[in-house]
Amino acid sequence: RWPRPAGALGPSERASPVMMLSDIAVRRPVFAAVAAIILCVVGLAAFTALPVRELPAVDPPQVSIQTNYTGASAEVVARYTVDCFRETVPAAVPGIVFLSGGQSDDEATVNLDAINRYAATVRAPWTLSFSYGRGLQAAPQKAWSGKPANVAAAQRAFQHRATLTSAAALGTYTPAMEKDTVAV
Repeated sequence: RWPRPAGALGPSERASPVMMLSDIAVRRPVFAAVAAIILCVVGLAAFTALPVRELPAVDPPQVSIQTNYTGASAEVVARYTVDCFRETVPAAVPGIVFLSGGQSDDEATVNLDAINRYAATVRAPWTLSFSYGRGLQAAPQKAWSGKPANVAAAQRAFQHRATLTSAAALGTYTPAMEKDTVAV
């Protein structure tokens, strides 16, 4: 073996030509921190510069159907409504919610119940529920009338309407339930 010149490194002692990121982080922590911050800033700038078309849509699809069957029974409304859904709404849609659309408390509840009963007979694949204020709020607002003394009566009225509309969403509503009262 030949003697090594002074300062020469052996094969296992030579510096690697590629410096690893972990080596930089250990040997120069300030540089590594500044580099990380710069990368984050550049990433945020790039993210904000992305066109909107590259981002997914986040609004759920909505369909608005408005009809007027003056004098139609709840069963007729239910049949036409569910049959229309069966022809146009994919089974993959998880649920459909209804607005009262100018109906009275009782009428909205009776129609929702009839829709759910008919949907059950034809095995509709969706959850059919409600998203309407009139069927829930009109009676409590009337009971309250803006008077602090009527708060308990308004709460009872709201709980009663909520019980009725919940039963209608399940298809278990009966007009006799309108006469029941609920204690707060």
